Amino acid sequence: MDIMSYNIFKGGEGRMDKIARVVKTYSPAILAIQEANTWLNEDKTTAKQFGQNTGMNHFAIATGGEQDCHAATFSRQPFKSTQVLKPFCNACLQVVTSGTLGEIAVFNVHLSPLSEDDRIKEIDQVINASKKFLNSVIIGDFDSLSVNDSYDIKLFNDQQLVKFTKEGVIRHEVVGSLLAAGFIDCGADTNIPTVPTKFNQDPAPAVPLRLDYAFVSAGLKNKIKSCQVIKTNETNSASNHYPILLTLN
Repeated sequence: MDIMSYNIFKGGEGRMDKIARVVKTYSPAILAIQEANTWLNEDKTTAKQFGQNTGMNHFAIATGGEQDCHAATFSRQPFKSTQVLKPFCNACLQVVTSGTLGEIAVFNVHLSPLSEDDRIKEIDQVINASKKFLNSVIIGDFDSLSVNDSYDIKLFNDQQLVKFTKEGVIRHEVVGSLLAAGFIDCGADTNIPTVPTKFNQDPAPAVPLRLDYAFVSAGLKNKIKSCQVIKTNETNSASNHYPILLTLN
């Protein structure tokens, strides 16, 4: 079972063909998109067209919060159920699917860009919701750093210092909460940054960071085959984030 997560940046405007080609190349069973902005407009036309273009005709969308950033989850098979978690600064969408691995709850998360304090409240809500399920995947843009990854804080730009540090120390509470709850960080061994791509237009030099993660609950630990960051010429220009692909079998 392949699950892809992709922050497509501001609805993917002007880049939808590239994004669709990336998805079709890897053909995931589940696709979690962050920043599906405006995809609820005009009777969900954009989402419907994207689903048709990628062969993923089943989808649900979580409305955005303060940042008006939507989360959309696509599938090749119908969902058993869907639920929007609130309140979130961006968005979080829970879907339940069933396949060869049994029933799995997939949480498509896009945590707050404002502060680690805000992100902790949001991830605690996700962790609590996951307790209803035997097997869960929490995947998306966490906008948080892991204690397992090494960064030189002296190289952080001003924006990174505000978002990820306090009193000169990098904060790791969000990922720490997930690990403490028994979730496994599927990309911890690779430590490959997911931002920025060559598309990035921020004039302030930024330290490459791993902000996109896939976590699985303990029961899926032995099912993890790989978790890769997809870095290609296409993904370098399709968004400011690289997509990640989790494979379970």
